[in-house]
Amino acid sequence: MKKLFKAIRHNDLEEVKVIIEKKPELVSCISTPPPKKDQGQSPLQVAIKVDAFDIAYYLIEKGADVNFMESEDCGSNKRMPLLHDCIIGIFISMCYGMKNAEISDRHVSLLKTLLEHGADPNKRNTSDMAALDICVHRASYVLDDEIYSKVHDFVKKQLERVLDLLLEHGADFKAWADGNYLPNTNEFGTNRSQFLDDFKPVPDRFESFTIKGHKVERVVKGDIDRTARTRACIQGYCERRGLKV
Repeated sequence: MKKLFKAIRHNDLEEVKVIIEKKPELVSCISTPPPKKDQGQSPLQVAIKVDAFDIAYYLIEKGADVNFMESEDCGSNKRMPLLHDCIIGIFISMCYGMKNAEISDRHVSLLKTLLEHGADPNKRNTSDMAALDICVHRASYVLDDEIYSKVHDFVKKQLERVLDLLLEHGADFKAWADGNYLPNTNEFGTNRSQFLDDFKPVPDRFESFTIKGHKVERVVKGDIDRTARTRACIQGYCERRGLKV
């Protein structure tokens, strides 16, 4: 089993084929430490995370579980369906510039294959977020930060492609719209108020928290639309697609 995960991380498709042909049951195995970074994950999930696309397609062909989520003993309380890992790859790869556009595109193609093989877009992670939540949050991370301005147009197109795929395969748009913007709290409103409705200023709020032992206090201005680009993108998308919730 260790050899399989090592081959995946080295993107060695031929070695993965040799291992799986000898022991087909390993397509459904779960990694144990060492290394700890793969603990509780399936071969397909690791392949997605390390951008080993050809290996991912091979594992799907061999019957890998497309709805797999890390096992409860993975060492983390933040577990997610591997579909979410694929969506994250689409947007986070673009934080490194247009040189990663091909990687982002390949994650979109892999997302399509996962959905066609039965991946559930409404399955939630341990933070109660479904695929639409992950998609919009990760897109917003890039779109609503000026530091990534060179990739904004490309990311907007990727966001629309992912929304199309998720909705085509049954993602619950109304449940997403009515869900909390941030998981497990309604303090910041719903996705509807953050991304579908026009921006409405709110009172300033005071925040106090600790980072690495240092206390941080700040006033968060309520008259700044921090999701403006993503809001405009999703509003335009809904208008063009005739989506109303």
